[in-house]
Amino acid sequence: MSRESHDHNFKNLILDYPREAIAFFAAAEARAIDAEVRILPIREEQLKERLGERFRELDVPLLAEWPDGRRAALLFVFEEEPNPERRLKYADFIDIYAMLSETEQQAYRHRYPQEATAMMRFSERFIEQGRQEEARRLLGKQIQLKFGELPDWAEQRLTQADHAVLEDWSAAILSADSLEALLRQH
Repeated sequence: MSRESHDHNFKNLILDYPREAIAFFAAAEARAIDAEVRILPIREEQLKERLGERFRELDVPLLAEWPDGRRAALLFVFEEEPNPERRLKYADFIDIYAMLSETEQQAYRHRYPQEATAMMRFSERFIEQGRQEEARRLLGKQIQLKFGELPDWAEQRLTQADHAVLEDWSAAILSADSLEALLRQH
């Protein structure tokens, strides 16, 4: 599966809003850059061979020039999170803080169908994880009420069980004679 790079979007944001980007990404450095400082892009991105495989081809060097002749370079380097599981945690963050109207959401889905599909899969996965956690929590409560304190081995079984197994156990607990008999079913 080919990975589409969106680094140009970040680059354009930094180039279009350099002061804001510096304030956001480099707050300590931003305090030294007043309104009289001129900020200019220096050059294009470094070659990927130089950055290595873990970087996604984006660096944005900016030159800050003070009226008294002082100069400083700032370099923004963005690294993509290689672990897809860790990337998932940002899906809700983006969804919540973007706060797109329905019209904007439709426009996004139309312009970026691949990304919209990926975000939908992330959302569906988060919803499924929430359902599974809730099913696990409720079954744990039922087991505790019927059989007493949940032993470590049983808690481990609950943690490893998928949603379908948890549903089966939730129904079977009504007729189960013991915790062992209940959790032996799968």
